[in-house]
Amino acid sequence: MNKAQCPFKKLMEPKGPKGWPLINSVPAIASNPLRFFTRIREKYGDIASYKMFGFVSYLISHPDDIATVFKAEKQQGKFEKEFFHNALYDYFGDGLFNSVGENWEIQRKQLKPYFQKSENSKWFPIIVEETLSHIQTVSGHSKINGKELVMPVVQAVMCRVLFGIKPENESSSELIKALELVSEKLLTQSIGVFFFNGMLNKLPTPGNLKYKNALKIIDSSITKMSEGDNKKNAGLLPLLSEQMSPKQIRDQLFTLFFAGQDTTANAILWTLYHLAKYPDVQNKVRQEISRLWTNPSEVSSINAEKIEQMQYLNAVIDESMRLYPPVYAAYRDVKEETEMGGFQLKKDTLLILSMYVTHRHPDLWENPDEFDPERFINQKPKGFSFYPYGGGKRICLGIHLAKMEITTILALLVANLKFDLEPGFKIKKEVYVVLRPKNGLPLTVSAVGVT
Repeated sequence: MNKAQCPFKKLMEPKGPKGWPLINSVPAIASNPLRFFTRIREKYGDIASYKMFGFVSYLISHPDDIATVFKAEKQQGKFEKEFFHNALYDYFGDGLFNSVGENWEIQRKQLKPYFQKSENSKWFPIIVEETLSHIQTVSGHSKINGKELVMPVVQAVMCRVLFGIKPENESSSELIKALELVSEKLLTQSIGVFFFNGMLNKLPTPGNLKYKNALKIIDSSITKMSEGDNKKNAGLLPLLSEQMSPKQIRDQLFTLFFAGQDTTANAILWTLYHLAKYPDVQNKVRQEISRLWTNPSEVSSINAEKIEQMQYLNAVIDESMRLYPPVYAAYRDVKEETEMGGFQLKKDTLLILSMYVTHRHPDLWENPDEFDPERFINQKPKGFSFYPYGGGKRICLGIHLAKMEITTILALLVANLKFDLEPGFKIKKEVYVVLRPKNGLPLTVSAVGVT
């Protein structure tokens, strides 16, 4: 549709910062994207524009407009998710997260049966076993980094769910470091797309070379876990092998392995932070668990059906993910000229949907920056005022598994251990492809009995 024919040509475009000459808002986004998004929403409203190297993007913050995007993307061609495809290809390939169009539709249909809520009963015993096993490594009164407790649990669970095996101890730490490095690099890789078609990402700089090496480590680990007799194990691998080529299996395992670790682990870490910061909340959670699980240190007393009955724990998790959503933003391509909120949105631009910004929107939440889990008990959030798992047709495939895993791991941790923040500790956000606590979470941990 050319400009003369566009029915929205008389509408104004959204306003926003001009930024620096040539590079526009790149420095502000690269240094602190969440602060940048929050400020332009405050100054320019719920639909704000900004540029990076002349490329136009729109930050969409109101739930009604977010709902419009998710509804419209079901109409083939209006909104898509392909702009960063090439930048993310080395990592995700054509896996579900990075694929588009008919290819995505086929993959979603193939994978969906394995992530139905009814499948959770298969994975619950694994989550319980691995969590209790790692709890036993914490003895007496000790100081630990929460990341060093949580990440091995989540990684072990994902290895058993995907491959049917536990990760080898000698390669596990190397794999975790490689995943962290790639997670850190993905943000700069994505920003680099806007500069001369991603030229900076292709240069043999030390950072790019470290990134490529980390990809090789992850690829090698996944290949090793996928080989030989492992295809006969009780994970998803043998099921995927029946439907997919080796390249397709690699891309899906890469995607699921990453999505199942980084997001889940950081959701748990942010919740642990709030539990440690607010001892009364932690005690209330522990009392709730004691009513539902008589002896949460014994597998026989741990019932999967009780997970959803932990109303207060789930409220604490939701409130933590409201304030610190691990997936803090999503995007969609604008494939045709369109109208939204009384503004004209140009073709071949990007929509940025920031969970972090919407979750703290003062028109949607009372005292939005305060931690108050009661808000998820007294009144459920409306529409997309709260959407930590995304929405629309591309809503997180593993949402049911993730919710069950997060709740189960936290219930077992809190039931068996007492968590306190290190004196004087102040949390800092670290923004990469996920939102995580900077330098992890220093905690003092001691064993407790549930009373």
